[in-house]
Amino acid sequence: MTKTLLLPIFTLMVTVSVWSQESLYFGNDALNAGLYAKAINYYQVAFAKKRTFEASSKLAYCFEKVHRYDDAEEWYRNAVELKDANDSLLPYYANILKMNGKYEDAKLIYQSISIPPQEGNDSIVPADYSVEIKSCDEAIKKMQIETKNELLRMENVNSKMTEFPSVFVKQQLFFASNRTESNPGYKKVNEENGYPYYSIFGADIFGLKSKQNYKVEDGNEFPYHQGPVFITKDNKAYLTVDKSPEKKKGGQLALDLLIGNFDPNTHAITDLRPFEHNTDDYSEGHAFVTADGNELYFISNRPQSLGGTDIFVCKKNGNGWTAPMNAGNEVNSEFDELYPVIRKSEELYFASTRPEGMGGMDIFTAKKSKTGWEPAFALNPPFNTSRDDFAMIFGPDEKTGFLASNRRDGVGLDDIYGFVMNEGPHDKKEEEVIASTESNEPKYPKDAQRYLKIEDLKLRQNDNDSSFYLSGRVKKYIDTILLPFDTTVTVTMLDPYGNKMSTQTDDNGFFNFERVNDGSYKIRASKDGFFTNSVDVQLDAPNTVAVIDENDLLENIQYDFNSAVIKVESYPQLDAIVAIMKAKPQYNVFLRSYTDSRGTDSYNLALSKRRATSVKNYLIQHGIAAKRITSNGYGETNPIVINAETEEQHQLNRRTEFKWIVNQ
Repeated sequence: MTKTLLLPIFTLMVTVSVWSQESLYFGNDALNAGLYAKAINYYQVAFAKKRTFEASSKLAYCFEKVHRYDDAEEWYRNAVELKDANDSLLPYYANILKMNGKYEDAKLIYQSISIPPQEGNDSIVPADYSVEIKSCDEAIKKMQIETKNELLRMENVNSKMTEFPSVFVKQQLFFASNRTESNPGYKKVNEENGYPYYSIFGADIFGLKSKQNYKVEDGNEFPYHQGPVFITKDNKAYLTVDKSPEKKKGGQLALDLLIGNFDPNTHAITDLRPFEHNTDDYSEGHAFVTADGNELYFISNRPQSLGGTDIFVCKKNGNGWTAPMNAGNEVNSEFDELYPVIRKSEELYFASTRPEGMGGMDIFTAKKSKTGWEPAFALNPPFNTSRDDFAMIFGPDEKTGFLASNRRDGVGLDDIYGFVMNEGPHDKKEEEVIASTESNEPKYPKDAQRYLKIEDLKLRQNDNDSSFYLSGRVKKYIDTILLPFDTTVTVTMLDPYGNKMSTQTDDNGFFNFERVNDGSYKIRASKDGFFTNSVDVQLDAPNTVAVIDENDLLENIQYDFNSAVIKVESYPQLDAIVAIMKAKPQYNVFLRSYTDSRGTDSYNLALSKRRATSVKNYLIQHGIAAKRITSNGYGETNPIVINAETEEQHQLNRRTEFKWIVNQ
């Protein structure tokens, strides 16, 4: 009797195992092809047959990719609790907890998987989740902030599918949607998530209501995504379309930007042609043209990007556009930047997947500076939530507008919301500049940041011979206020071998270095009472100056050879930082310490980390919270003087640099 029963049971177990392995095999094929909806079906069958970590973890990942975040959280939790689980899934689990607004739970996981560098043990790979930990703390605080800004529900616009805004022109909102009831027959189904591809729609908007929705025709039967679209005041249309799925690499976007004409009477886009700077192997899309028509912003993952898709800008050039320029690392990151728009001619708004936000995709903003852009930061609620928030656009008054979000209170996958920006993220605070009632001279906050900036670098040929001279200008600031050019500043120019030239600015801040050669240099501006500014430049005759990097310096942070103890002479500089951080709670600091080249690589790396920790501890001991300080050591890398020999040259390399990180 027993033998009779054993054979069918064993056969059933083998059959179940085969079914499970077969489903995993087909699920993996679908996952590798980016067909997440299809993969979900296979992995669910595999898990039902056999509860494995592989099936559960890949199910969670696929649910995340199709934006079913609650399902993703459930399957990540199932996976990490299985017997054969490993820690590789914990970062993904923490990310999805953050997207679901469970910041405390996410923070605990980030803390548990953070692995600091181990001195003398190169086999342990560091894992730094300090940005994610900090973002959880900041998100909890932001949810308590009172604001005058309003987020408003739209009526008769959203469906059960996805809608996101593109542009608002003459009371008409143009948006992209994959709503099924209006999708034409030539549209294919997106096999990644099982939903239709986007088309462009328009809606007549009155207040927060849509009177009529209509599809925008373009004369082309694009089978894949269309959108967003940007329409200028002279009815030029800049349409983003999806390339074929076969052109996608590793799940990245594959977009083309097309330019045509928009007919406001027929709601049709005609005469579409490729943007002159499209590429075959990379993406170009999400166009925005400034009100004066002189600048075109768009996204691309071309090789000049920092990672993922970056924001690029072109200048008007006759009937075309100049070569695209990356908007810079104050705006772009190693993550994806998307949907750029300009407000008030000087404020850039865009979406980013970087981890500094409240979760998922967040809306960031940056303000134009004299040299490019100020550092970008994430908007506060109600604009951002733990979920995806993106595609912010503004109406003609630049105070009201629309954005997209998949926050929990929506009716579809992504919904369009209206907003009123009653207080802008870049509005000046009253305490920043206090006008004197007794004179025309401004008064400044007691502990305002005083710093220098090197600008307007130019390389020119001398009139009398074939040699070149370098000119520039140093400006003095207190916070964001430019001071008058009333006193001189010392400017030093160092070549990679420690050779040094020094000069003084004139009464207008200008300086010259005569008879310079091609090559790389570090130019430093210093003055008592101000933070030193340093720029790395590459000079290429006849007239090119490329600024490679820029830093503020803790010029007087000094250490003895082979020591991490801060010298007493360095205290005033550190005390200045303490004073600023106490006066400005939104200011955080990022410290980077370096050693000279004497000693082994591993020893120097450990020594630089101890020096960074010494500076951090000094700030903590003087009342600055540890979470406001990010510090790290980089050993003997990035020396100011290559092949240093003298003690003075070694001292230049033995330094601590810092950058301010301003949270709004």
